[in-house]
Amino acid sequence: MKNCGVYKIENKENDRVIVGSSADIKQRWSNYKSLLDNGTYCNKELQADWDIYGSDKFVFEVLETCLQKDLYVQESFWQEVYAVSLHGYNKNKIIKLTKDKDKTKKTATKKRLEFSGMNHPHVSITDEDVFRIRALLNLEYSAMEINNMTNINYGIIYKIKNKIRWANVVSTEYDGKDVDYLLAAY
Repeated sequence: MKNCGVYKIENKENDRVIVGSSADIKQRWSNYKSLLDNGTYCNKELQADWDIYGSDKFVFEVLETCLQKDLYVQESFWQEVYAVSLHGYNKNKIIKLTKDKDKTKKTATKKRLEFSGMNHPHVSITDEDVFRIRALLNLEYSAMEINNMTNINYGIIYKIKNKIRWANVVSTEYDGKDVDYLLAAY
């Protein structure tokens, strides 16, 4: 049976994702694996990372099943959730919308709020971690240095630094603390 919906392929090494949709997700994943394994996938960045990290570092996940007529709207929503245009493999952002644009906007805004910050289903750090990371960034530590000190994924630190994720988490609680204090939790 065909499963129509939106999927994501995530590189667990660098947190980059590609979000897409298909009327037959299972077949689409099979096509991806075949092209990537043969080194012939058209997205050069995804192909290069597949070759470097190996297929076992990529996770395929169905984000949502939906009716075929809703594929583009839902794919567009999930591309925004994962900020694929900033730090993903997607080259083209989906811009097709349904005729009822107001309803689409309300649904997308509601979902965006449901999946923000700590409510996001794939969250792996706490607000306190975000505070500490921001304090280290304010002390002019690079994202790579923070990654080495805390073992928090570089991609997550990048998203915090550039306010792609956790932009709503703001605190001065850790201002003026020394590095040892900030790293004590790790």
